[in-house]
Amino acid sequence: MKAEIKWFEYGSTMEDYFMPDNLEQFVELVTMKIGPENFDGGDYFYCHIVTARFLMDVLKLNQNFNVEWGRHQLIVPYWNQLLIEHEFKTIVSTYGNGDNWVSIAKKLSNFFQWEFEDYQVVHSKWGGPILICPSFTFNSPHTHLVSPRGF
Repeated sequence: MKAEIKWFEYGSTMEDYFMPDNLEQFVELVTMKIGPENFDGGDYFYCHIVTARFLMDVLKLNQNFNVEWGRHQLIVPYWNQLLIEHEFKTIVSTYGNGDNWVSIAKKLSNFFQWEFEDYQVVHSKWGGPILICPSFTFNSPHTHLVSPRGF
């Protein structure tokens, strides 16, 4: 099985082209729908695009402790949508293959935040896999079960 990016969404717009106000100092959340090739469905993956200049400004504001954690971030010198999307596509083409969708999504979650990242896969007595949110237990009346999207 092989993954592909179905679409990109920048901030709250699904326009084909996006440009931040300041090309060298910004942070922008990108949502990607990624799923198996030749299949309409997919899961949501998130990544912050952030410039080094923006990070330096954040560090300057935090005078007591000059560190900042970064996870699921792509750090760039300036905005270039074509190069950014090319980088995302390279990650998906390099790491987006495996025996099943969950194994692929777990690999991609090393780079992007997967919407089901902390869920656990269990097999039901009916034969199909079920994703379970780890903050709940089977004994809880509030257990959240999420059925995979058919792939």
